[in-house]
Amino acid sequence: LTDEVCIISHPSDDLKDTILQALAVRREDLRLDSDGDLREEQGLGLAAPGSGFDIWEEAEVVEKDWSKDVIGLDFSRSELEEGDTGDEGQKMLRQAIAVTDVMAKRL
Repeated sequence: LTDEVCIISHPSDDLKDTILQALAVRREDLRLDSDGDLREEQGLGLAAPGSGFDIWEEAEVVEKDWSKDVIGLDFSRSELEEGDTGDEGQKMLRQAIAVTDVMAKRL
């Protein structure tokens, strides 16, 4: 769970490229081959530029409605149980919902 939010003003028509550029994501990872397999495990060094894993090509942008969805991987409002169960997963889900609700109201 993170409390960091990145706001991008004046995005270009290509939303994916705008996000990747704003987050300074490198275009290629030379530690991986073009299929995304770790070259070190294959006994190989870094890939030559242009033959590594194309991060920008594989990246996906998914739109979210923060009034319904929840930030965080695999969190869902429907999984929230009533009352304090003491369960660590439920605690993390409650925190994620609280942050998401603030984002929905303020952003």
